[in-house]
Amino acid sequence: MKVKVLSSGSHDGNCTLVTDDGLNILFDVGINFKTLQKKLDFALPKFALITHEHGDHANLAAIKKLLERGTQVIMTRGTKNALRLEDRHNLIVVNGDTGGNLRVYNTIHDAAEPAAFSIELGDEKIYYITDTGDIHFPIIGATRLIIEANHSIELLAASDIEVWRKERVSRTHLSIEKLKAALKATCLSKCKEIHLIHISGTNGDGAAFKAMLKPIVGDIPILVEE
Repeated sequence: MKVKVLSSGSHDGNCTLVTDDGLNILFDVGINFKTLQKKLDFALPKFALITHEHGDHANLAAIKKLLERGTQVIMTRGTKNALRLEDRHNLIVVNGDTGGNLRVYNTIHDAAEPAAFSIELGDEKIYYITDTGDIHFPIIGATRLIIEANHSIELLAASDIEVWRKERVSRTHLSIEKLKAALKATCLSKCKEIHLIHISGTNGDGAAFKAMLKPIVGDIPILVEE
């Protein structure tokens, strides 16, 4: 299995590729279709899972192109309605325990019905968690974590952005402090790697965040995706 973060952040858009034995799965499609094709070497994914409707996670034109070409696109009903997508056989609406190898978790964000996902592929269990003010569900048996580390409380407080923006970021994006707390409460015995995504260019510090998590995760590789 390989995890490749194709793009990360509010400015560039968010999109992560998981490849397992020839099966390509995208988490979020926040980049345009031409860029996506190039990054995928024109090999379209079998599945694309969309966390919420904001443009840096859900490029509507790209999602429509994927649907037209047969990719199974998965999202919550709230996200589907917010994007105003019409019903299609390969547009799959999910919520909670799907009864299979996919699970959906409610997240804390200013979107219609934002979600995080975990998916089991053989002995692997991947979690994709981003754009959430906190993690209020257990992370169980993860082998690979693709997870937001957006900002630090200290850097955000010192930032010269408007107060309302600070309040929004604090409420809707995961701080390194909350990520630390979540990982301390999580059994990571099966975890093979952690990818830190959606790190703020002004309120985050990937290298520092990696160092802060190292005492908690031990020898598990931490990859900073900026």
